[in-house]
Amino acid sequence: KNAGFNDAWVGVEALSEKDLKDMNKGTTINQNIDTLTNFAQAGVNVLAMLVVGFSSIEEEEKNCENIENTIGYFSKFKICNKEGREQPLSIQFRPAPMFLVPGSLNYKEKRETTTRPWSSTVVSEGNELFIQGLELELGDIPYEFDRPIPDTEVGRLMKRIQKADREAGFAIGGIAQHVISYMMEDRRNKRSKRKQERIGVIAQRFESKKNFIQ
Repeated sequence: KNAGFNDAWVGVEALSEKDLKDMNKGTTINQNIDTLTNFAQAGVNVLAMLVVGFSSIEEEEKNCENIENTIGYFSKFKICNKEGREQPLSIQFRPAPMFLVPGSLNYKEKRETTTRPWSSTVVSEGNELFIQGLELELGDIPYEFDRPIPDTEVGRLMKRIQKADREAGFAIGGIAQHVISYMMEDRRNKRSKRKQERIGVIAQRFESKKNFIQ
């Protein structure tokens, strides 16, 4: 913090000893929690990055429960801001689906057994040869990826983590606040643009009717 760092993205990945070992992370649950604690209590804005869908459904359930409990643990802490007032820790827990990326554990093996190339689901009369050529061209590129658990379960577990994070009442600062502010401003601008477009269309219709009556 004294060196000028305001944001820290921490690749926690999981709060399961088995998953951390299988991921070859080289860290333990306690080390991850200590890292988050040290950053957050120093006033650094923390994004704890988590992976969902790496393991079996039993392990994923345990991991999700550990994350929920950890979020509850951190929600009890307060720090003093520049004005000397107490505020919640500036920490966000961000889950994401597990993806297979080059360099990851057992990448070559998993690429052969859990991925499939792109295949068109829509073929219309006249484009069959083009689609066949495209499928051949993309045949060596992994497009679809089978996770250990169904995507519906990945989504369900992610929603649990997001709900716990939202209800914990953490402060939002740094990059996270910038992203949220940008998204909100973008939405406001789009709403304003749509409103102006509707007003313009109504005005044109009114002018047309006015000219017709005259």
